[in-house]
Amino acid sequence: DNLAASPGRTFLLGLVNYLFLGAIVLVSLNLGPAAVIGIGLGGILLVGTLLGLPAAAMLVGTRLYDLRERETTRWSEILAGSVTLYLAALLPVVGWFIVLPALCLWCFGTTALTLLNRNRQGAVEAE
Repeated sequence: DNLAASPGRTFLLGLVNYLFLGAIVLVSLNLGPAAVIGIGLGGILLVGTLLGLPAAAMLVGTRLYDLRERETTRWSEILAGSVTLYLAALLPVVGWFIVLPALCLWCFGTTALTLLNRNRQGAVEAE
């Protein structure tokens, strides 16, 4: 829902987090014993990106099926979106340097925004 409702916001959130955490990862990997922190933060970037990927695949799949005006299931939307994103990322130059980085930023931004919204909803329910 976050990616479909505000793609620009999720992209910017992903960009800011990637730049900030990426800088910390690069610096800490060069500091000897602090490399453990860099590896951990790099893992957080990777896991956050992978957690947001199904949301992006489902969004693309939903829009593809809307164009064809067919009945669908969530799994078929995710599968169609995944295949489309995979093929788009394989395109020489455009896929490698535009589609793939943008997709990673959107996916991480979606994960971060989902976690922020979940924390806000939990705080509101606690009151």
